[in-house]
Amino acid sequence: MDTEGLQPAKSEPLLAFADDLQDAGKFCATIARAKMSEFVNRGFIPRVKDDTATVTFIEFEGKTYAVTAYHVIEIFHKQAEADGVAPEGYFLPAAPELSLGRHL
Repeated sequence: MDTEGLQPAKSEPLLAFADDLQDAGKFCATIARAKMSEFVNRGFIPRVKDDTATVTFIEFEGKTYAVTAYHVIEIFHKQAEADGVAPEGYFLPAAPELSLGRHL
């Protein structure tokens, strides 16, 4: 067996630890429907049974966008139609002052 060029095994971990992941979500947030019918009681904070999803923030040409999968918006829109409130906006609970409209 030719051992030339082989390096000794490293003692570094192969998997990330919690400390390595602490900044992993800084460009992501939860998105939920902005239900005006529940605003008086809960603000826009979703209930446990409400569907939520994730957005990722990207910067493009000096503007910041919250991007999610198209099926998320389709599902939220169908739910809003079923509730008789379409079109409606969306809410990012991580930023209470932020409400998003539907821009497709």
